[in-house]
Amino acid sequence: MLLRALLGVPLFLYLPGYIAERVWLGERVALCGIERQIGRCVASVLVTGWLGLLLAELGWFSYWLLAGLLLVGCLVGWWLLFRQRGKHPARQQFGPPLGLIAGQPATSRAGGLLGASLRALQFDHLLLGILLIFGLLVARPFEIIRGGLDAGVYANTGIAIARTGSIVQHDTIVADIGQRVAAGDGLAGNIETNILGTQNGQRYLATRIRAAGFFINSGELPEGRVVPQFFHLWPTWIAIFVAMLGPTLGLVATGAAGTLGVALLGLIGRRIGGPLVGLLAALFLALMTPQVWFSRMSTSEALAQALTLAGFWAWTHFAAANERRGRIWWGMLVGGAFGALALTRIDFFLVVGPTLALLLYVAITRRWHSGYTALALTLGGLLLHAGLHTLLIARAYLIDTGIPTLQKYALTIYASWPLLSPELKAYTIARPNSRIGDWGRLAAELGLLIAVVAGGFSLWRWPRPLLQIERLLRRRRPWLLGAGVCGLALVATYAYLIRPEIINGDVLRHPLRPGNWLRLQGYIGAPIDVPIDKYCLNGMDRQTPTKQCKATEFIALATMVRFGWYVSPLGILLGVTGLLLLWYRVDRSTWLLLLVATLYTFFYIVSTQGTQDQTYIYILRRYVPVVYPAFALGMAYAIRCLAQQSSHHRRLRALRWGLAGLLAASLVLFFAVTGRTVYAHVEYAGALAQFEAISAQLRPSDIVLMRGGGPSYADVRDTSELVVAPLTYVYGHHALPVKGRVPAKYSVAFADQVTRWRAEGRRVLLLLGASGGDLLFPGYTPQPVETWTLRLSEFQQLKNQKPKLSYINAAPFTLYELVPEADAVAAAVLAYDDTAAQVTGFYRSELVAQNQPRAAWTNGAGVLRLPASAQGQLLTLEVAGGKRPAAIGLAQLCVDVAPEPTTYSDAGVTDLPWRELRCAELPELATSISLPLPAVQADTPILIRLRSQTWVPAQTAVAGEAASADERGLGVRFVRASWSTQP
Repeated sequence: MLLRALLGVPLFLYLPGYIAERVWLGERVALCGIERQIGRCVASVLVTGWLGLLLAELGWFSYWLLAGLLLVGCLVGWWLLFRQRGKHPARQQFGPPLGLIAGQPATSRAGGLLGASLRALQFDHLLLGILLIFGLLVARPFEIIRGGLDAGVYANTGIAIARTGSIVQHDTIVADIGQRVAAGDGLAGNIETNILGTQNGQRYLATRIRAAGFFINSGELPEGRVVPQFFHLWPTWIAIFVAMLGPTLGLVATGAAGTLGVALLGLIGRRIGGPLVGLLAALFLALMTPQVWFSRMSTSEALAQALTLAGFWAWTHFAAANERRGRIWWGMLVGGAFGALALTRIDFFLVVGPTLALLLYVAITRRWHSGYTALALTLGGLLLHAGLHTLLIARAYLIDTGIPTLQKYALTIYASWPLLSPELKAYTIARPNSRIGDWGRLAAELGLLIAVVAGGFSLWRWPRPLLQIERLLRRRRPWLLGAGVCGLALVATYAYLIRPEIINGDVLRHPLRPGNWLRLQGYIGAPIDVPIDKYCLNGMDRQTPTKQCKATEFIALATMVRFGWYVSPLGILLGVTGLLLLWYRVDRSTWLLLLVATLYTFFYIVSTQGTQDQTYIYILRRYVPVVYPAFALGMAYAIRCLAQQSSHHRRLRALRWGLAGLLAASLVLFFAVTGRTVYAHVEYAGALAQFEAISAQLRPSDIVLMRGGGPSYADVRDTSELVVAPLTYVYGHHALPVKGRVPAKYSVAFADQVTRWRAEGRRVLLLLGASGGDLLFPGYTPQPVETWTLRLSEFQQLKNQKPKLSYINAAPFTLYELVPEADAVAAAVLAYDDTAAQVTGFYRSELVAQNQPRAAWTNGAGVLRLPASAQGQLLTLEVAGGKRPAAIGLAQLCVDVAPEPTTYSDAGVTDLPWRELRCAELPELATSISLPLPAVQADTPILIRLRSQTWVPAQTAVAGEAASADERGLGVRFVRASWSTQP
């Protein structure tokens, strides 16, 4: 691993850019010091990432192949560099200052830090110090390899690429089932619908789910072709780091991308406003909680941020370049960064759209030069690659995400028609207001498109009217910019102060009243009471009584406030002020950044997507690529304008510098104090070691069926995803979740499948969580192998207020092996962790106090399976009422019995012929209850139901105690059950 790291880090992250820069630009370039080194890293990242993705798409990815190809390329470049030595004169550009050190040309002698001026050297050292601080904050990545989360999908995909060499995973177990289904095997069909999640074919192209985030497209089940969700440049980078450093250290790829983003923002700030702006912007961003969080969580935001800021930084140089080779170099970097973004995230159009509009405008006004050619070719080539990647690999991700939008327009639905499945095509034709066959709408859209193309061609042929408009706008520039800035200021004021309706007349008159003071604290993280009643009456819109109110539309009223939780009200004020000042002073080097930042901010602040279902900090990922960096830049620029505003009065100048320093220190203090709990927290710390432990119990040929997690169907469905994805894609095991609502209905199919797998020489294992025993395998009996608890350190996941604490989420499982009934050893005791016996109604076991035994709560109807041999025996239950509010009284437990059917109906256990055996009151602490079991049906397992009334802690206030957040409906606590011969 050490050898791989020593070879890979320079080869993947530095040498390709170094060689390319030296070959193309020669010995003198428009960069010096740290900026030159970071520029080489950017170029290397673009080349390495693209080549790695290409290999992964072809199924050829490997560390040594990627390293070999890059090494060959570097050697060729070095040979070219040797051949052209002395042939090209040194180049030096004297461009506009653009915020660089006063009096210096835009270039300096190459040679790294020692070749820069003293002032630039100070900037370099301070920026390196900020990067070091940030590097320490993100040095330990989050170990989110669990299934069911986007971060887990990215991490599992990246590790799978490193392990198998391919993005697309071919699953032989799934393919065998799919081929049997295609051949008309009904039992295989039952297995398919139980172990593979299903999605409506009228809405989704991916109709089967192998594991959460790993999809099987319609018609591809017999091939066993599994495609991970999302675009795949970021998983490829995870694969590169994992191949180089191993899974545990390889997840630091996120931190590397986040560090590059902080460095680039510092460079952008220096070019726009000088060294002070660059350093403050980098420091603010480095300390922001979302930046630290998403530079440790393996989602794509860190890479998207680095690519976007790389494009903006290269654009500042491109706008100043006045020499052909320099223009081509910077044009390629801009196009490469924005094109790579299209291979990373689906919202790339917010960046690429303005860039394409620029190219169109430059072409129409005939200002094209070689730099634009390089930009267009690089961006166009990568967009073509993104299109092919979408068509051949990520087709379902695009269609399933965008089908509602595609169906709104005739042109888009016809353009996407070849990508749709037969079910989607049929539904698209039959749906209300379908655009298929709406020839009038198609003609109108085609006419509009033709008119736009014709208008563009006309302006290209006769650009004089456009140039006259441009000259007119230039003459009115101050007034237009002033009006635009005022408009943006009003929009920001409305979004932050008026739209959330936190501030009202009473709050302004009496801000220190307890209720009003808490209301004002909504600006720094307290719950925000959005006045839904003002807009809704009995669930209907007050203005349009026939329209239902959507909760997301009103929760989103405070979106900008929640965004500001991690910036502070002062940060919002300074950020908006600084960005408005930059807008008023916009020039050719800053307009693209400001336009994209404004579009991003408006698009996501207004958006209602996820505002009800997702939790904070997680939902803030949408602001990380552009919006948080833009606000950090705005804050730094506002402080710089305050500090460096020209004044001949010494005391006034000192006062301004003092106030600016106070504002900067206040922001740093806010970021550090409010972010300290996040800095210290490691999400899912130790998860990899825990998964390694359970993986060590499995053989490569084993089949593992996952089930259980709690009494509700959502608990059972989602908890199994915790383990299925990492066991399958990180460790290469055949782990399958059982997702059917009543899998015991298909007992014959499951027994048949187990027999087939065992005939192939495979062990069949069950990994069952709470209430995971609703499976039947006639002829087979589960025998316990090991109890395993997955302990995940999680940060609070709150929807309505700012989280600040962490906790341990413990998910206990028991591993069983299915053996023939003749080889099974009958048990005489069932405990809280014997999950194969928990048919339904049990929560995860937990330890509520040190002086009490571990136990599992029921939901008021916990059902246990006892073997047939228990009939006629004396049953002893150790149960407890648990700690309950005095007003509720003691728990009342009734024990019912029923024979277990060989095959269940859709109703599960609810329609069985239950017979009451006994009822009793239970104290808080565990007690034993003994009762004889009747002989109900020979050679048949029997079911015992623990029936009781439920209470919800979160809905039950206790005087003098803090309100509980526990929303579970609790019955009684089950410790163990045993049976013996009656005396």
